[in-house]
Amino acid sequence: MSTRKPSNPPQRHTFATPRSIRAALYLRVSTDKQASEGLSLSAQEAELTAYCHSRGWAIEGIYSDGGFSGKNTDRPMFNVLMERIREGRIDAIVCTKLDRLTRSIRDLCELNEDILRQYNCNLVCTRDGINTCEVGGTLILHLLAILAQIERENISNRVAAAISHIHNNGGHYGKVPFGKTTAPHPTQPNMKILVRCPIEGPWLDKVKEWYSEGLQATAIANKLNENGVKPRYADKWSMSMTHSLLRVNGILIKADHDATFRYDRKEAYNTALEARQAGSTLKAIASLLTEKNLRPRNAGRYTVSSVQDLLRGSIVYNISTAQGLALHLKELGHSLRQICDDLLKAGHTAPRGGRWYPKTVADLMKRETTEGVHLGSKR
Repeated sequence: MSTRKPSNPPQRHTFATPRSIRAALYLRVSTDKQASEGLSLSAQEAELTAYCHSRGWAIEGIYSDGGFSGKNTDRPMFNVLMERIREGRIDAIVCTKLDRLTRSIRDLCELNEDILRQYNCNLVCTRDGINTCEVGGTLILHLLAILAQIERENISNRVAAAISHIHNNGGHYGKVPFGKTTAPHPTQPNMKILVRCPIEGPWLDKVKEWYSEGLQATAIANKLNENGVKPRYADKWSMSMTHSLLRVNGILIKADHDATFRYDRKEAYNTALEARQAGSTLKAIASLLTEKNLRPRNAGRYTVSSVQDLLRGSIVYNISTAQGLALHLKELGHSLRQICDDLLKAGHTAPRGGRWYPKTVADLMKRETTEGVHLGSKR
């Protein structure tokens, strides 16, 4: 979330201001089913429209995110709404409940401090009784956010417990894999179990036969496609899908790497980065890693190609730039939150001079030049 600040942030106006309030209606549902049916979205829109009309507020726009969770703010229309606020086009966000906007305390605090306060915008949640232009409105806002987060965590725990109960009783939860179908559980009427699919089962046997004859994933995928066999959740088989099918069914035989070589990505990365910064070629780095008995995850030795993949977070980046440093820290296992702090400590400021947020860091790491080389921020 950007933190571009006006030079003299105005104080929030009250709704007693003579001019009409420019309201933005924000709607959200969590599931694709609700979004496609539109029932919950249309109900929210009707309620909020009536609320604004009864008060004489002008509706600037309706911003609807269908099928998006409230656990974070990475939603397309939410981001558009934030930009409209920065442009000074909105006086109030109006939604039915606070959890339609966000369920995260952290996101709520950032929204309140960096957007609502800075750009003189209020928040109204019709069913929660939240109105930040009134005395005590912000306090109620934070208290309800805490309750919303607790409820989200409780829901997550209940779902995890239910899935564990199903598995412990031999039931199946989730997608049905290729070669299987579901049948009623023999003792639990509300559960399903996996059984052999009469149509796909023989093809799974054929896949095992082909693999035992020496065919690899790509060749097996081609054979399945040639015979018109459809995968469960795609139009045709690919190498990765076939590899996953072999792995899930215990068919795949892992390569027997030399026991003297070990896989340690962090050590390999640090070794390769240090050698690269000293001017070593990719071929020389591959030899160095081999001397140290280090290997990639799915191969016996490092090659020029695998070294390039290993260093993809640094060799084409200048780590003196914000982007290069961010990619380097990500490769070392730092979280986006940690990278935000590290960028500031290194003297890099976010676009427009603000502080870093996980989303701005993620956007920074995706940025590319026309040659496909990440150069990073020049700040």
